[in-house]
Amino acid sequence: MLKKIDQLKTFGIYKNFEWSKNGTLKDFSSKNIFYGWNYSGKTTLSRLFSSLKNKRIHDDFSEEGSFKISSESGSYQHDTISTYIRNVEVFNSDYIKENLKWEFDDHINAISFEVGESIEIRDKINNNLAEIDVIEGTAEKVGKKADFEELVEEYTNFENLYTIEAKRIKNDAFISLIEFNKGHFKKIKDLILTDINVAVISDKDELKRLQNIVKIESPKEELNTIVYQNTIKEAYDLATNILSQIPSKAQIIDILENNHSHYSWAKQGLTIHEKGDECKFCGNPLTDQRFSELTNYFNNQASILREEIQKAKQLVHQEIQKLQTINFPLSTNDLNNGFQSKYEDILKIVKKEVDLATVMFNILLKELSKKEAESIYLPVSTLSKNESDNLQKALDDLNAVINDNNEFSKSFESIISAERVKYQKHLVAEFLKEHKYLSVKLNKEKAEKEIEKLNLRILELQKENVKLNAEIDSISKGCDKLNTFIQSFLNRTDIKIEVNQDTNKFNLKRGAKLAKNLSEGEKTAIAFSHFLVLMDSLNEKNQLKETIVYIDDPISSLDSNHVFQINSLLKDTFCKYVPSANNPLQSEWVIACKQLFISTHNFEFFGLLKELPPLGKNKESKYFISRINDESFISPLPMAFEKYSSEYQYLFGEIYQFINEPDRAASHRLLAMPNIFRRFLELYTLSKYPSSDEVDKRADKVFGNTASKRILKVLHYFSHLNSIERISKQSDFISDIDAATKELVNFIKTNDALHYEALEASMN
Repeated sequence: MLKKIDQLKTFGIYKNFEWSKNGTLKDFSSKNIFYGWNYSGKTTLSRLFSSLKNKRIHDDFSEEGSFKISSESGSYQHDTISTYIRNVEVFNSDYIKENLKWEFDDHINAISFEVGESIEIRDKINNNLAEIDVIEGTAEKVGKKADFEELVEEYTNFENLYTIEAKRIKNDAFISLIEFNKGHFKKIKDLILTDINVAVISDKDELKRLQNIVKIESPKEELNTIVYQNTIKEAYDLATNILSQIPSKAQIIDILENNHSHYSWAKQGLTIHEKGDECKFCGNPLTDQRFSELTNYFNNQASILREEIQKAKQLVHQEIQKLQTINFPLSTNDLNNGFQSKYEDILKIVKKEVDLATVMFNILLKELSKKEAESIYLPVSTLSKNESDNLQKALDDLNAVINDNNEFSKSFESIISAERVKYQKHLVAEFLKEHKYLSVKLNKEKAEKEIEKLNLRILELQKENVKLNAEIDSISKGCDKLNTFIQSFLNRTDIKIEVNQDTNKFNLKRGAKLAKNLSEGEKTAIAFSHFLVLMDSLNEKNQLKETIVYIDDPISSLDSNHVFQINSLLKDTFCKYVPSANNPLQSEWVIACKQLFISTHNFEFFGLLKELPPLGKNKESKYFISRINDESFISPLPMAFEKYSSEYQYLFGEIYQFINEPDRAASHRLLAMPNIFRRFLELYTLSKYPSSDEVDKRADKVFGNTASKRILKVLHYFSHLNSIERISKQSDFISDIDAATKELVNFIKTNDALHYEALEASMN
């Protein structure tokens, strides 16, 4: 239990309050009542209890405010309040704001409202819907998903290009020789995704070859390879060796040495003569000596060298002839497309090398002839260069192309299929690189993960809203208890709340009509009724007995006619008549909660609160809240306030005492009773129907037309001076006062039991 408020500093209007400075202040009891006029500091005090409830200082005072309280478990301050273990419930203006939310519903042309948990739940639902809108977006605002969906859409649009690109590949790259659609494109794409660059053909020649090959519909006939026995080096080496030789000059014949034609004529002539023959040219005898001289001459080194030159020249002529008769294919078109270009390129090299070799041999021929005719005894340095290796390499390359071409023709179906796939991979890879596919795909995958997270969040929010709506539905369906409290609070059975099945919100009905507005009194009634439902729930859970309850001015927006209903509700909710702890054979009144605190500005209500059980010095404490120079203080209740009673209590007390007198005809109250009754009826009927109607009309509604006329007839007669006879003599109607009084009291006792019990209790 709370014992006292040690300090309240800079806590709203409580600037520097200290409990100990007022030595007469009694510690809190189980029932505690604060009386103070409006704006004296009652609501601020209730916010101290809200701080205890929420385990943190109230937001309005969090910057500078401080407090210290004492309880049975020790002392707590504003900065240690989070450790306070006791449950606290507070009803004040904040509770009304937080637990009653209303709006005008255009669809039904009436007020819709929610109370208590429904507001918090509805706020959660609305917050969840707002978060969903932030994610999904609205007509006015782009959502979080939009950027990610754009990345996914970019990838989707990318895929839409597959059809266009597949059509281009089929028609342009393969001249419709293959079937190639979006499905084929995606299949190739999936094959090369691990490394797109590997599929790209960077070699221009290879790419050109492929571009041509893939367009071949059927293969060409196989071709013979080029057959060429390359002896260029041997011929070259022989010729250059001869050119470098220098023969001996022994046994020479000058005339033959100096004239090549004479040399040739003599050499040829020697072959047709023998020793002893006559010269077939001049007829003179050919002496043995001359024959020997000629024979020796043509067998000397120079002559032998000349013979070798002749052979070398013949060999060179043969090489030239071989070069001119190489068996090239008749036409480049004899090769398959795809090999023609490379063949032509190499063929140009071959022919160039053939031409170079031919030029080389022609140079050698000239040099050999010169050696033979003019420089037989001189070395000749050749101007030619041996290019046989280049020619042979070019011929080998050319044959390689022919062999590849032949292999292609021989294995056309398998090769063309592989080559086409290779080219397809290249084209798809080029497309993917050009359009930055991997980057787009990566962004799409990341976006899908984010969208998945956001969708999961939306699903969580939607599932939560399903549960929350179910809770609202459950709360709305349980409005009977709330209705009971509201009707008891306002003491009217014609006013009730109903659940709107479309919105699960409440509508207030006055009679058969939906309310188009809520009065401040009705708002208070609805909110306080909800608070009582909460108390009832805590009691059912056996938690109310451990709960501290603070109620701040529950009639602040109501007229004084409702004080008895509220007082009765408070008694029913918080006061229990139980076996005594000291003597089980006896019963006593106790507070149903751990501690009850009530504050009010209404003196009549304050008077009723004082009479709420339990009564007695040690069971209740009463305090006065005052405001002096913009600063509030809590002090003991002045003794004068204990003597005051409300007008309503006074009137009922007079009526109550009158009907309990043994000889009412002789009562001193008899003649005053009509006026007392009339004033009591004004207040009583006003509590039932707080309107500007005359008391007669309100009485008709309360008592019914017949009873109303019977009661009011006597009261009107005696309460109005409307003839001179009233002064001079007594009326016969005086005998009806007793009967009318009893009828009125019996009506209230029978039809308004709670109200009557509260009035009767006030007399005790």
